[in-house]
Amino acid sequence: RAFLLSVCKLAQESGASSVCVSDDVGTCLPEEISALVSELKNELSVPLWVRPSGAISLGVANAFAALRAGADGIKCAIYGKDSVKTGKLASALCAAGEKSGITTDLCYSEINSDIEALLSKIGFSERGEVSFSPDDSSDVLLDGDSTMSDVRTSAVKLGYDQAGTLFFGVICDKALFLL
Repeated sequence: RAFLLSVCKLAQESGASSVCVSDDVGTCLPEEISALVSELKNELSVPLWVRPSGAISLGVANAFAALRAGADGIKCAIYGKDSVKTGKLASALCAAGEKSGITTDLCYSEINSDIEALLSKIGFSERGEVSFSPDDSSDVLLDGDSTMSDVRTSAVKLGYDQAGTLFFGVICDKALFLL
């Protein structure tokens, strides 16, 4: 933990405008996330983001713990193995956020509808099934080397606005930001 804190402080001192900590292995419990976020928030002046993992089905619980402990945002995805899903987190926040001390104005039904429409357009279902076979002529497939410009261009080709609506969602400071 001391090492993580020193890395985060170094990032801040080097000019980072925010810091994101990630539970890539997916083994953190909500109490551990809460303690970590509290400690980091006491030491940092830049916004702190958390990217919880869904590997052992604790991602939404860890997101709640992070937000209650003061995290400025939660990084999530609309699709991906072991990712906390934007729609599921938005639905959970709408259903139980206030009981947990987290208020939000998210419209989860609209978010989930948009996610479903986007996944359908790119050939994926919520269950992870591919309904098309990509070929060399496809110009909307992205990979790890894709830039944000590539994402925006692909989103426009899929019929979404210039902001790339709902390609990736981040729940931050009680609002959903779309990158």
